[in-house]
Amino acid sequence: MKKEFTGNHKAALWSNNPFINASYASYSVGQWTSISGKEFEPVGNVMFAGEHCSSDFQGYMNGGAETGRRVAEAILAKVKSIK
Repeated sequence: MKKEFTGNHKAALWSNNPFINASYASYSVGQWTSISGKEFEPVGNVMFAGEHCSSDFQGYMNGGAETGRRVAEAILAKVKSIK
């Protein structure tokens, strides 16, 4: 593996990158007990996904992938029930 490394690399800092300008979700005082677990609940036909909706992986890419899969499965189930 070392022989493939050319020596060229870049460090990316999200907080300094104008094309990202992102952050992770973080509960404020009192929100863990008042809204935790409700972030993923649909509102009518609107469903939510993202790392901020994950109970187990909030703030991580895994949370976005997990909730995206769950929403896709919920949409498929809803479409199949309409037929």
